[in-house]
Amino acid sequence: MTNVWQRKIREISAKDSFVNIYHEKFGDDVYAKIKEMRRWLNTQPHKADLRAYLMAEDPYSAKR
Repeated sequence: MTNVWQRKIREISAKDSFVNIYHEKFGDDVYAKIKEMRRWLNTQPHKADLRAYLMAEDPYSAKR
């Protein structure tokens, strides 16, 4: 087995593990919705600002 092939197998295994973790944690409906939101967000030209807005406890506060 080559190192490249072994690395690819580890990457696939890790991805599958994260899919299972998130799916179990969020449930079917929420996991599907958050994946769609992520796809949409990644297509937006101001995605960094949108993420900051979402992550801010109060995006309208002058406190930073």
